[in-house]
Amino acid sequence: MSVAQDLTVVPVRLGLWFWLRLRTWLLDAIASYQPQILKDPTLQQFQHCKLTIHPDQKATLVCERDLDDVVVTQEIAYTDFALRSIRFYLVQGVLMLTSEY
Repeated sequence: MSVAQDLTVVPVRLGLWFWLRLRTWLLDAIASYQPQILKDPTLQQFQHCKLTIHPDQKATLVCERDLDDVVVTQEIAYTDFALRSIRFYLVQGVLMLTSEY
């Protein structure tokens, strides 16, 4: 079954799974945009997703076609996410840390 057939399932690489297991809201946010994003054939193969935490603990989640080619942006009212930013790749339906690519 592909992600396009069942968008409730977003496979992740093992390293990312351990790292994010308590941050399922972030996985849910990325997965929630896939029905819209996957209408673009170029985004079915590769996407960049970046979470940026602001000093006031608000955050911005951005999904991009390529660096600085924004497709979707979501403002998040509050997070206690430990890092200031993190970037993911979604490659052929598999979400991974950049170091896992």
